[in-house]
Amino acid sequence: MVYGSDTSFRAAEARYEEIVARYQALVARTDERMMEQKAADDEATAQAEREMQETLARWAAEEEKAKDAEQDKKPENPWAQRPRLPDAGARIGQIEDDEYDVPEEPPSPPAPPPRPVAVDPQPEAAPATPPAPEPAQPSGSRWAPDDDEDFEQGNFLRG
Repeated sequence: MVYGSDTSFRAAEARYEEIVARYQALVARTDERMMEQKAADDEATAQAEREMQETLARWAAEEEKAKDAEQDKKPENPWAQRPRLPDAGARIGQIEDDEYDVPEEPPSPPAPPPRPVAVDPQPEAAPATPPAPEPAQPSGSRWAPDDDEDFEQGNFLRG
């Protein structure tokens, strides 16, 4: 099988080589751009790393200054400089003696008792007299006449 003449093959081959050359040029330009971008990124990363190290060093210095200032500001512990006592058990009696060696003062006279307060007697209240019962009225109920009285007086429940 013959696809075409020899000239058409050479034309296609030339066209192919032209496309390959364009592609290689594009790849070279892209590689060059990528290398430039990588170099810029590396420089930016290195700059950021330097700034971070400087910031961390500055923070550490500030923290150290703050600790020094805090230690300078704190009063020294007086108990840390207190001399050790030889024997605490031997001092117990001395401490108790010191506690009870209080100079005696003459006793003061006792205070007079409080005066009684006069209370006015109140008249005794008279015992309350229950109200007089009302006179019985004829009942309207034929079954339980005293139920009507309870109902009229408000006593609804009988027990």
